[in-house]
Amino acid sequence: NPNFRLSCKLKGSDVFGSLVWDGKSPEQALLEELPKHTVYHRGDTIVTSGYSAVFPEGIPVGTVINAARGADDNFFTLRIKLLTDFSQLSTVRVINHGFIEEIKEVEKEPEITKSKI
Repeated sequence: NPNFRLSCKLKGSDVFGSLVWDGKSPEQALLEELPKHTVYHRGDTIVTSGYSAVFPEGIPVGTVINAARGADDNFFTLRIKLLTDFSQLSTVRVINHGFIEEIKEVEKEPEITKSKI
């Protein structure tokens, strides 16, 4: 799904970005919005960041192939080889997160109340 975004990071670091599919290959994706100061190497493992109500931290997603493109002066994009070939997918794991409703409630933006001055 090219509209799906998953928060991921370089394993062993706190550098994270958004994993997206560009629609070119079911075996590859892009890790976007990485800060320019990010240090990475070809073959580094990409894992889920835990900044999601759906996916816990540390699930392996893929490995770095190379830098794909720079979005602007502050961020860049890596091309990722996915660990799963989605064109050959036959078995899936369903994760039942017992606290999903509570997490969604906490993640809601607080309502701003205006007071008269």
